[in-house]
Amino acid sequence: MAVAGEGRGRRLKIPGRNSSEGHARLLDRSERGMGLGYRTHVRSGRCAVRVLGVDPGLTRCGMAVVEASSGRRVAMVSVTVVRTPASDDLGLRLHEIHQQAVAVIESESPDVVAVERVFSQHNTKTAMGTAQAAAVVMLAGVQAGLPV
Repeated sequence: MAVAGEGRGRRLKIPGRNSSEGHARLLDRSERGMGLGYRTHVRSGRCAVRVLGVDPGLTRCGMAVVEASSGRRVAMVSVTVVRTPASDDLGLRLHEIHQQAVAVIESESPDVVAVERVFSQHNTKTAMGTAQAAAVVMLAGVQAGLPV
């Protein structure tokens, strides 16, 4: 069964409905359960959620998409590291991170975005850069209508 992202809802193909091919309908957030937009496989009744996990940073920003299904099964979908040169202007670096986050969201259709928080760093400049990188990724998720 296929699920494809479209706007704020997801199209869910339901086999055996109205035709032999199945029919698609748009699910809203309440139907997707707790706002997480999980994918439901109609025949098996199993659920899966696709998560974009982000380890933010200005020089290296890691992004990975995993899909977890019932039974504690987790599969890696994709992984990428966005690298920006320290010599570049801060605005350009943040723009590049944002653009790459948007590209990952568009290509992998995650249901939710999880961004690592900065708990404690002694170097204020590094902590600020990490927080700024986290913010632009969070912005990309919110712009796509995803819970962050």
